[in-house]
Amino acid sequence: MSAARLLANIVLMTALKLVGLLLSVLLIVLQTAAFGTTPAADAYFTVRRFVLSAIAMTFEATNQLAVPEFVREVQGGGHSGMRRALMRFGIPIIGLLCLIALALWVFAEPVVRLLAPGFDDDRLAKAAELLGVVALCLPLTGIAALAGAFNFARRRFGLTTLARLLPRVALLPVLLVAGAAVTPLSLSWALVIGVALMALMIAVQGWRDLRRMGGGGLTTPRRPSTPRRAAAVTINAAAQMAMGWADAALASLTGLGGVTIMFVAQRLLSAAPGAVNSAVNSAYYTEYSHAAGAEAGARPSIAAAVRISLFLTLPLVAFVMIAATPLITFLLERGAFTAEDTAATADLVRFLAPLLLVNAVLAAFLPAVLADDGLPLVRVFLWFSAAALLIRFAAGLPLGALFGLKGVASSILLASTGSALVLARALHRRHGTLGSWQDLRQIALMIGAAVAAALVSALLWQPFGLGDLVLLCAHALTVAALFLAGCALCRLPEIEALFALLRRRRHRG
Repeated sequence: MSAARLLANIVLMTALKLVGLLLSVLLIVLQTAAFGTTPAADAYFTVRRFVLSAIAMTFEATNQLAVPEFVREVQGGGHSGMRRALMRFGIPIIGLLCLIALALWVFAEPVVRLLAPGFDDDRLAKAAELLGVVALCLPLTGIAALAGAFNFARRRFGLTTLARLLPRVALLPVLLVAGAAVTPLSLSWALVIGVALMALMIAVQGWRDLRRMGGGGLTTPRRPSTPRRAAAVTINAAAQMAMGWADAALASLTGLGGVTIMFVAQRLLSAAPGAVNSAVNSAYYTEYSHAAGAEAGARPSIAAAVRISLFLTLPLVAFVMIAATPLITFLLERGAFTAEDTAATADLVRFLAPLLLVNAVLAAFLPAVLADDGLPLVRVFLWFSAAALLIRFAAGLPLGALFGLKGVASSILLASTGSALVLARALHRRHGTLGSWQDLRQIALMIGAAVAAALVSALLWQPFGLGDLVLLCAHALTVAALFLAGCALCRLPEIEALFALLRRRRHRG
């Protein structure tokens, strides 16, 4: 696939996910205004973090596990072979999620005690009730993830990405109608309904595409590495969920409101970059899978994946660094969310901003590792998981006790950097040098363009005393324009691919 076409797929998924960003921001605004940093808020956001992580990891793990197999079936054009592949993956995935949902419903209170060891009895009881409800999301998510992997294998990214907005859309009517009288329990049931609608939408589209396939079977033999990849993907998914649990657990030890502020800061900070990372991960993983068995020169470049991920993330980081305070004040300082809560959240958002760059690199490394059968996948992801979790707790417990939420944030940054280095080492041992001096030069120029854009914007608008909304718009437009101009002056390949994509769209129009 050409660079412009690959960029088009990434931009499409990012654009749809940015719609999800707007929904997420609106939901955060409404929820924090209703709940503030009360015990009910801590209970609700603990469970919401858990279920959001479970949904995301189910999609990611199913995608990483099933897409290579589904790609071979799509290339073979076999209806019966694809049905067998769907059953082969669907039965264990959905069956396992049903068992997990049952266990969460039965053992809700002990699970919450593990998720948030700093909770008192009141928050513990509230969270246990909510967990029993949202556990229903897991098997429904399994159905959606399986059908979504089939769509991704056919390079049909749009509908699955769009359908994943439905769980958030379902919360809006409840929040808008009930207002300050909304309860965490009603929102939890609305989330279950949204996940059910998501599963239905993706599954119907997948079923229609499946019926259009020919009647042939497998044209290429299954690779014997599938069990090894399955183990690696399972370890990675479990580790990703455990990281979210560790963040919440450490935040719960910092006192009342700690879980809420950490959740809100991470959600607002990672919403837009998370859309980029997910799009890069999905698009490149599909390309690596289609290129399986090809010569090394025919495979997508790991360095190119890092560059495009950073290209889409750096202006967001620059914006956050200079606009965190007006952004959080404009969005959150209302209702039950006090000025003190707002200041603490803005401070944490700015402190966590460098994490976005680490996550951008991880988004490029993960698909390259998982699609490579030449790597010892199980060992790599055991080391990856160990680095992420051990550093979190080893640094988070003492730093959290000393510095509160900033200490916890420091441990998250250290742990993510350590896990990225594990993947970099594995890829380096497999492929040699991951990039050339030219790649490093281009990345340095991108970073320089982002830093310059942030500095100019901060100096330009600071003397005018603008209101929060006007200042945010001014910073966003200035940073975006200056960053793109800087990249264009440096003739970076990413900006040239973007211009080629825009020219092609204009000619089609």
